[in-house]
Amino acid sequence: MSTQKPAPPIFEPVEVTVRKVEEETPGTKSLYLDYDRKAFQYEASQAVRLFVDTQDGHRIPHAFSIASSPTEDFLLFTTRIRPESSFKRSIERLKPGDRLNLVGPFGRFVLPPDPSNNLVFLGGGIAITPFRGMSKYATDKHLPHKITLLYSNRIPEEIIYRKEWETLQSKNHNLTVVHVITHPEHSKEKWTGRTGRIDERLILEYAPELDKTLFYICGTPTMITELTHTLRAMNVDPNRVKIESFPGYI
Repeated sequence: MSTQKPAPPIFEPVEVTVRKVEEETPGTKSLYLDYDRKAFQYEASQAVRLFVDTQDGHRIPHAFSIASSPTEDFLLFTTRIRPESSFKRSIERLKPGDRLNLVGPFGRFVLPPDPSNNLVFLGGGIAITPFRGMSKYATDKHLPHKITLLYSNRIPEEIIYRKEWETLQSKNHNLTVVHVITHPEHSKEKWTGRTGRIDERLILEYAPELDKTLFYICGTPTMITELTHTLRAMNVDPNRVKIESFPGYI
């Protein structure tokens, strides 16, 4: 019996056009791209490789989770801008009308077709992007999936898509968003919501039926390790845990 793995799919580059670049939070930018829907189709929360030309003439690819939903007429990518990254600095310099290339989509970190399980999204920082795509899609399509997002940030000023989470919850009674702030003492605003870290007690509060829940984890390797250990200690079936790692730019 042959053990040879099937060849990965070959994607032709797709040209996209910059619609706008906006500040999402201090140090975080959102890139909106126009695209041909016939040339590029994707599922909510899949990923692509986006190619951007740097000032020194190099074309650099970078993996991004798609933050938009297929129900929207643009592609959305959100990223932290780091001065040491020539790719990120190039994102800041983009202007409407600039043309870029991407390849993809990739990944199976997507909504399950079966809505019978509760979904718990565990995310932190910029790793919120795939959860925005899935939540927006479920809301626009009026899907019956019950979704709870536990979203960790250092201070409330760093909550990405903050106003949009309020809007989505108002439109989708199956969506619950819980913001968890780890260092409220460093904030300029008075935070009256949840504090601390995403831990077993918080998870059980929103997911008491572990055998009827699918967990989606997206974050830094450290966050993923901690949450994976937490779920393991709670005797969660590993088959009920999906993971997407953001190793380089949380």
